[in-house]
Amino acid sequence: MLTRNSSAGFSLIELLVIVTIIGILVVGGTVGYGYYVESTKQSLKQDELRNFVKAVRADVKSANMKLSAFSEASPGLQGNGKCLDHAIAAVRGANKLYENYFNISNQVAIYGPSLEDQNPRIGEIMIYCSDPTQKISSTNLLRFCVCFEEPCEFNPIENCPKTW
Repeated sequence: MLTRNSSAGFSLIELLVIVTIIGILVVGGTVGYGYYVESTKQSLKQDELRNFVKAVRADVKSANMKLSAFSEASPGLQGNGKCLDHAIAAVRGANKLYENYFNISNQVAIYGPSLEDQNPRIGEIMIYCSDPTQKISSTNLLRFCVCFEEPCEFNPIENCPKTW
């Protein structure tokens, strides 16, 4: 008489090993995805900042040529060419056009001296002048700095000095 072997499935140990392996793969994928999302946010912010700076620089040239047409990057700019006016208009434009991907509760852009003794916050574009009462020139720069990692601080080596 023939006997049949009744072990036609997986043992409990084999199932536990498979579930453990799947769990490890899921955790690894989740961590990798988190790094991917953060690097994408940083890359997007850098691209936005480059495009925004180009638009503001074009608006500075327009103001210096006494033109009245400005981009959405500088709303309300009157064209008198003072650095402070450009900085405030750029802050308004950035807050209107973009969002802070790093921390929704932080603004997109802020005028540097309004920070007083505080450091910038993550994801904020800090816009300020060397001398706000003068026209923008090679010695009086309109500066754009952004913090991608905490702790955020002013860094003269990376062209983000505190001038006030």
